[in-house]
Amino acid sequence: EVTATLNRSDQKCEVILNRVLEEPKKFRRVRGFLSGHLARVAEISTDFIGLSSERQTEGLTKLKRGLIAVDKALDQELDALDRDEVLDVEVALKVLERQLA
Repeated sequence: EVTATLNRSDQKCEVILNRVLEEPKKFRRVRGFLSGHLARVAEISTDFIGLSSERQTEGLTKLKRGLIAVDKALDQELDALDRDEVLDVEVALKVLERQLA
């Protein structure tokens, strides 16, 4: 489950980064989001690694919850990027309509 969640999150990060490469103006929006969430993944992973064997079950539950939360946040960021793209297209269409009128 942890590996699957990490793989999904990795794919979503790749999509987000590819969108930034396509449209560098999105970098400002994405930079803070990714740095914060990736730091959180590193933090909870490091916490888990440092646990004693007696506390690993509890730590694994915390790790899973944290990774799922990050994965959901990535979904929300992708949705926000999609909304931004829709708004950009709508604005472009309105400008074009005005120019043609």
